[in-house]
Amino acid sequence: MMHAVDWFPTILDISGFNKDKKRNKFCNIDGVSQWKYIQRCRGSGKNEFVYQIDDYVAKSAAIRVGDYKMIVGDPRVAAFSFFPNGTILIKPIDPNSTDIRLFNLKNDPTESNNLASRLPNKVKKMMIRLDELRKDSLPTVLPVFEANEIGSPNNIVGTEWCSV
Repeated sequence: MMHAVDWFPTILDISGFNKDKKRNKFCNIDGVSQWKYIQRCRGSGKNEFVYQIDDYVAKSAAIRVGDYKMIVGDPRVAAFSFFPNGTILIKPIDPNSTDIRLFNLKNDPTESNNLASRLPNKVKKMMIRLDELRKDSLPTVLPVFEANEIGSPNNIVGTEWCSV
């Protein structure tokens, strides 16, 4: 199990930075060095990571612990449907959704079998862990866009790239 935040400490480790004990001044960085696991081609330096905690826009969160991934709410701001005739339907997502989805990624890597109703104790444990992590998380920072900056009159998305 590896997350993008693990690359920085891994590269520090590869470079020998950790051997000099200089990394101690960066003790609050996210991520775990995965270098020894990469060298062995097995294992991982972690058992969990947070995909996101967004209490501002979508009011959603996602966490992985072991083989399980739990998604609370809907992390999307809008749902996009593209039709063969070129029509695009943009539907806002309910930011107050409390849907919970739980997947065993080892047995279901395509996340097609929601186990939340069958494993309520697993959901409860993961919710407790998510709440613990939420206490230390920083608030979501949203970029400020100028009108039409990203190519769309409603500032959601530019679709020119999919025109034929």
